[in-house]
Amino acid sequence: MQTDTISVPQHNKRKTRKWILGIYAVSLALWIGIWLYSYLFGTLVLDLSFSVPFILSLIVLGFNVLLWSRFEKNEDELVYANELTKMQLVERNAANIATAITGVLLVAAALSAMKGNEPIPRQVITYQSVALILSVGGVLPKIWIPSRMVEWLLILRHIKTILLTFAIALFLIGLLDLLHWN
Repeated sequence: MQTDTISVPQHNKRKTRKWILGIYAVSLALWIGIWLYSYLFGTLVLDLSFSVPFILSLIVLGFNVLLWSRFEKNEDELVYANELTKMQLVERNAANIATAITGVLLVAAALSAMKGNEPIPRQVITYQSVALILSVGGVLPKIWIPSRMVEWLLILRHIKTILLTFAIALFLIGLLDLLHWN
């Protein structure tokens, strides 16, 4: 047995599986709640194009759970190095999204200056700011997990994946709102 391969006891696998499925269930319910709240209280315009990022993020999260349940959850051994590599991929994508958000905010500021200092729509700033907070504050922090606790790393990776998916959806909504700015 390699040093970075951990055989996970069956009861820990079941517990980890329940945690991950619970995290996805809560996040999906929360995401749908945020979506409904945004429409009901007028934060989002009733435009079909704004619904696309929300719906796509639900599809992505559902597909992620499906892939995980089909391929990963049945592994008898979890490899710490593999989980670390997957986590780094999520973190690298979050850094790219943070850079894109900053670029959109800079473009919005430039457009505002070209329009005679017309204020940038509040929704653009709100969505881009929340997306930035999720990607930088939720995904990028390095959290140390002991190598014997691979299942914790697995749970953390799924949490970071959910936060990244939400950040991408909010980024796209803010971008769409900026494109609708006359």
